[in-house]
Amino acid sequence: MKRPAGIILAGSIYMLLSIMGIGHNLKRLRNNVNLTQEQVAAKLTLKGLPIDRSTYAHMERGNYNIRVTELLALKEVFGVKSFDEFFEGLSLDNTSQGYG
Repeated sequence: MKRPAGIILAGSIYMLLSIMGIGHNLKRLRNNVNLTQEQVAAKLTLKGLPIDRSTYAHMERGNYNIRVTELLALKEVFGVKSFDEFFEGLSLDNTSQGYG
């Protein structure tokens, strides 16, 4: 049986990971403005952040820790009014980790 993304097997119990990335929101925002990964990388480079397509792809996959300066630039590239757009659908659910 294939496990859904973001789920780990602990004994025989599936637990939802409370630590989530913003990669899926980056992809959604990029698609909203009809840009390719290459175009986003080029726009970031023009803003003084030398990022290639491969690095940006890692951001979308959640394999890259995004710096604040990069997030500021992405906000401009995507034309979003609020940083909340990057965190849509994400929450900290302490009870899933046994803290609550």
